[in-house]
Amino acid sequence: MNAKKQILLVDDDASLLRVTEKQLSNAGYDVIAVPSAEDALEATEAGPVDLVVTDVEMPGMNGQDLLKIIKSNDALADIPVLMLTGRDDKQQRLLAAANGADAYALKSSDPQVLFQIAREATRRWLRPQGTLGACGTAPRWTTMDGGSSER
Repeated sequence: MNAKKQILLVDDDASLLRVTEKQLSNAGYDVIAVPSAEDALEATEAGPVDLVVTDVEMPGMNGQDLLKIIKSNDALADIPVLMLTGRDDKQQRLLAAANGADAYALKSSDPQVLFQIAREATRRWLRPQGTLGACGTAPRWTTMDGGSSER
């Protein structure tokens, strides 16, 4: 990695937040870890981030609400958002797609899944109009130089 990419990590589970923050930091990312969607919005006002990784289910403002706010704000809309959850819920996955999520993944004990998504999301991609397919499949992305990649 040339310059460290900055990831905003949002999870109300303090132990998972610490573990995931450490994993991403060890993988070479600068990580801002916050325990709530409200804190995440404050962090986006403090400075730019390259990726938001948010839990779906949180007290107060949930991850879906955070996603909607980010994607409806012209200053933030281009930030890729990964929805991370402990439950495989088709309705939540479809809602995330409708709200503009760039990726949706289950929390996993294998950090390689998160690393792969983070690597791809923090590259400079031009995102397509549709994000996730109806089954939660990732879209075909087009790079700035005109190349393409299946995610």
